[in-house]
Amino acid sequence: MVNTFDINDRIELRVEYLNAAAVAADPTEVTIRVTDPSGNTSEDIYNGGAGNVIKDATGDFNLPQTLDEAGRWAWSHQSTGIVTYDENFFYVRDRSVPDPA
Repeated sequence: MVNTFDINDRIELRVEYLNAAAVAADPTEVTIRVTDPSGNTSEDIYNGGAGNVIKDATGDFNLPQTLDEAGRWAWSHQSTGIVTYDENFFYVRDRSVPDPA
């Protein structure tokens, strides 16, 4: 089932990494790319330093995202060290009742 959110929702794009023994482990670098419905793509990287990708625990990372546009959003994550790549998508609903003027 595809996730659906509302305009201005703040979500976390979550990623979990496991090693060959299925134990939580940190990759060397995590890259998360997000494409909004207009086709604009942003890229955020975690490599042990400052950045928008947050490490919550060993092998557990997230990228906070404010959903400011209705339509289909796509995102992917890839890593080095523990090599993975995955793509996902979700939808953001348009408002049915406009903000008061």
